[in-house]
Amino acid sequence: MAAVTKFAVAAALALATPARAQHATLAGRVTDAATHEPVAGVLVTIEGVNVAGVSDSAGRFHLNAVPPGPQVLLARRIGYAPTRLPFTAPATGTATLDVAWRAFHTSGSRCNHRRARTHLRPAVTHCSVSA
Repeated sequence: MAAVTKFAVAAALALATPARAQHATLAGRVTDAATHEPVAGVLVTIEGVNVAGVSDSAGRFHLNAVPPGPQVLLARRIGYAPTRLPFTAPATGTATLDVAWRAFHTSGSRCNHRRARTHLRPAVTHCSVSA
């Protein structure tokens, strides 16, 4: 009888414990499309989720706790156009997102922020995602 009671208590505790949410890791590298050099200091976030990181001197970033399913990566850095990149995160494991990014292109030699916003080339020239 005691064995049945212990089993019932263990089963009740197992059912009462909330299931852990599944999350993936997103890793990648940001490079300049023109020079192929790594871009450091890029703020990388997931839209609508409290997950963020900054690319290191090799252009690499690493984000933990990325919810599975369709997501949007946001990348920002001075001198580069803010960028939104849709991707699909796996339920578990690591997804890789490599981005070749173009710097701002302005007409004229002086930096004019108003002009910079209106004369942008496409921000991303290459984006690959693998799980």
